Amino acid sequence: MVPNPITPSQPLSAQTAAAYLRWLGRLGFWGQLGAAILGGGLLLLALLSRQLSEESSNALTSLALTLAIAGVIALGIGVVLSMRYSRLARQLGQPQAPTPDRVSTIQSLEAGLLVSAIGLGLTLVGGEFGALTLLAKAMTQPQGVAVYTPEKVVRVLDAIVILVNVGLAITHALAAGGTVWLVKLIAKEV
Repeated sequence: MVPNPITPSQPLSAQTAAAYLRWLGRLGFWGQLGAAILGGGLLLLALLSRQLSEESSNALTSLALTLAIAGVIALGIGVVLSMRYSRLARQLGQPQAPTPDRVSTIQSLEAGLLVSAIGLGLTLVGGEFGALTLLAKAMTQPQGVAVYTPEKVVRVLDAIVILVNVGLAITHALAAGGTVWLVKLIAKEV
């Protein structure tokens, strides 16, 4: 375990804020990085299976896939912002360094909240489009009869796109919740 670099000479509120910023920065960094790698890998698999498929593409599946890619990009931005939280915690924890003021700290957190909210919206809409695609394909298939048109068959790609969108939405929601909690703490403590 790394010793805590915060000295007792600082006010308790700055120590508390630095500890929470460091904790959320590390948790957000690794959590969002893991989700981005997993989601990106699944999307790459979906894109490759889509390229190998000769059947006609569905517009809703394409839109859901595009929104999932945008959600992964938003997670990448969230990873960078989480690294910034750790840097802010380090600045708050060093008595010799000029500490960032409350306004700039809250603005940094609000930027992370905005990115998480946008990513959450994109991935939720993408998940809905993917679910609509599955529903439409399932409803147009005759029950108990062989399907002769390949575009009406429910494919694994459709399920992967929904899975990725829902997973990314959960990650964005957790990041947004942690950031809101931290903004409330910083606004009250520092």
